[in-house]
Amino acid sequence: MDAAAQGNVRIEIKAGEYRQVVAITANGVELRGLGKRPEDVVLVYDNSAASAGGTGRSGTVTVTGDDFHAENLTIAMT
Repeated sequence: MDAAAQGNVRIEIKAGEYRQVVAITANGVELRGLGKRPEDVVLVYDNSAASAGGTGRSGTVTVTGDDFHAENLTIAMT
């Protein structure tokens, strides 16, 4: 995500469970899951407000760029 250029970038994600924090700062980023169902591509992390330093920092995915789009994937917290 950090290497995404500004504007009209599609990132295709293969089926699987990805356990990491994702921060999207670029504009025009699209995340597209390549599974058959949204449940086939899962972005998940187990931050809590206490462990991350506040509720605003505990999300699995944080988006600050404009024109963000996500399709056919699941964003979850455990």
